[in-house]
Amino acid sequence: MANIRKYTQILWNGIKENKKKWLTFIAVFIFFFLILFPYQEAISYFINKLNNSTKNTIQLKYESFYINPLGPSIVFNKPEIITKALQNNFQVDQLKLRPSYKSLLQFKLGGILSLKWPNSLMQINLSRKKTKNKSYHWLIHVKSPHFRLSDFRFLSPIFNKIKGTIDIDTKVLFDPNFAMQPEGQWSINSGNFQIRALSHTFSDAFGHITLPTLKWAQISLQGKIKKGDIIISDFSLGDQKDPFQLKTRGIISIDFLKQGMSKKIRSRLKSYHMGLDISVSKELEPSLSTLFILLKSIESETPQGWRYLGEIRGNMMTYDAFRTKTLPTLQKIQNPEMVKEKNL
Repeated sequence: MANIRKYTQILWNGIKENKKKWLTFIAVFIFFFLILFPYQEAISYFINKLNNSTKNTIQLKYESFYINPLGPSIVFNKPEIITKALQNNFQVDQLKLRPSYKSLLQFKLGGILSLKWPNSLMQINLSRKKTKNKSYHWLIHVKSPHFRLSDFRFLSPIFNKIKGTIDIDTKVLFDPNFAMQPEGQWSINSGNFQIRALSHTFSDAFGHITLPTLKWAQISLQGKIKKGDIIISDFSLGDQKDPFQLKTRGIISIDFLKQGMSKKIRSRLKSYHMGLDISVSKELEPSLSTLFILLKSIESETPQGWRYLGEIRGNMMTYDAFRTKTLPTLQKIQNPEMVKEKNL
C-alpha cells in the first residue's frame, strides 16, 4: 500500500511539473481522434475483416454517427445490419461502441457494445482471455434487464407474437477457430410472459406448428455449456395456476465445427437425455395434442387434465421415452449408474 501511494505521488508531481506538456498532449489527442481519425475507413475495414472471417456478406447502414469524447465511444443512430444469414434486416434505435476500461488498463483488446431499442437495452462486453493452452479466446458477456423479445423479430416473425420481458445474464468463452468448444453459463428469468396464437412453418425439417395463446406467470432458464454439452439445470414455464406448466432438466450434446471449403460454422447433434414434467389442462390439451404425439408413452390423466412425466433420450437416429415416478435430478441424468450404486 505504501509503494502504491509513493508511485501515485511521483506521478502526480510529474503531472504538476509538466502541466503545459500534458495539456498539449491531451489537446492533440482529442483533435486527432475527433477530427482527423478516419472513422469511416476504420468501420469499412472492420466489416471487411468480419466478412472474411464469417464467410458472409455484411453491410452496415446508419442514419448518422457521432463521437462522444466523454465515453469515449462511437454512437450510430438508426443503424441497420444487412446479411443473408438473417431473415430480415437487424435494426436498432442506437448502437454504441466503446473500449472496455478494464481491457485498456490491462493493455488487451476489449470493448462494450450497447444496443438500444425504445423500451429495452442490451449490453455486450467483449474481452480476450488467455486459456490454459496459451491461446486467446473471446469472452462474451451479455446482460439485459427487462429485454423485450419482440425486438428480435428480425430473426423470425414469431418474435412479433411474444409479449413480456426477460432478464438475461450470460457469459460464453468462444474460440473463433472452434479448436475448443464454447463454454459458459446463462441465467434467463421472466414474469407475466405471453405468446399470442400463431401458425408458422419453420422448415422442411421441423414442419408446421400451430399454437394457441399461452401465458405463464413466470419463466426460468438456468444452465451452462461445457465441452459441447448444453447442461440445463432448470427450465420452468408457469406455476400451478397456469393451464400449461413445464419443468425440464438434462443434457444436450452438440458439436460446433467448421465444414467444407467455405469453413462455415455447423452444429451437429450428438445425443440428448432430458427429464420432463408437463401438465396441460383439459381445455388446452386438444389444441396442443400434436406436440405430444412422441410423449404418449409417458402420458397419464389427472383431475385437471393430462400429465407427461418421464425421461426422453436419443440422438439423430434414435428416440426413447419412458415413465418415471418423479422428475429425475440432473445428477441422475448425468450419472445414472452412480445413482443406482448409491441406492443399492
